[in-house]
Amino acid sequence: MLYDAIIIGGGPAGLTLGSELSKKHNILLIEKGEIGNTTKRWTTEKMIIKKAGLERFISAEFKKSAFRSVNQFFYFKLNLVSIDERKILLYFKNNISKNKSKVLENCSFINHKITEIVKVKTSRGNFESRLLID
Repeated sequence: MLYDAIIIGGGPAGLTLGSELSKKHNILLIEKGEIGNTTKRWTTEKMIIKKAGLERFISAEFKKSAFRSVNQFFYFKLNLVSIDERKILLYFKNNISKNKSKVLENCSFINHKITEIVKVKTSRGNFESRLLID
């Protein structure tokens, strides 16, 4: 099968891009580990999360935040939120699958070769695409 794009990496950037591209293109996302195997949280402005329609992933809200530099505190009155990374990564992974594209977990990228198309060699087989995103 010839994919429109192969994405190497199932972290926040790769999965977000894969979720969007898979709406109109046939993509393959390759992740060396298991997607969502994290305990991280993101912190950002609530407005950004609302614009993206991702409010359901908010795990905490902060009306006032303090950041410390070497010898000084800075206070911000932004509406900040924390996002559960595991849940949002699994959401993007599911979007890719719903869009009839493919996610390969526990799959190591070995190498690639560019001819008229991109040929990608992995621990779980060889794949071809028009575009490689790493």
